[in-house]
Amino acid sequence: GAKVILMTPPPVNEAKWASVCEAQGKEAWGRSTERVQPYAAAALEVAQDVGATPVDLYASMQREPEWQTRLLADGLHLTGAGNKRVFEYISEAIVAAAPTSAPGGLAWHLPHHRDANAVLLGEATQPQ
Repeated sequence: GAKVILMTPPPVNEAKWASVCEAQGKEAWGRSTERVQPYAAAALEVAQDVGATPVDLYASMQREPEWQTRLLADGLHLTGAGNKRVFEYISEAIVAAAPTSAPGGLAWHLPHHRDANAVLLGEATQPQ
């Protein structure tokens, strides 16, 4: 059967988001970590109720050093490092929920993308 992974929303760097919005002449609309917390709590509650594996971005990101600037580009949206950490959190959840589906551990059923032209020409190789 399918395994469900439920992810909470991430926290917000309110000061950075407000300054970005102000510089663009836009409203920050009260985006804050405090306002995100009830949504994060609700997501964790739903995960528990339905037996899903939770990924608590809200709490996990706040435990990271310098998360406000390292993981959030403008106070709201993720940086490259933030996206990488989300991938790592989700990968850990996949391993916990379905170890046989761990990223990197799945069998290849189609040629690797780098072999696409070779496949068209009948010269496919196995991925390394």
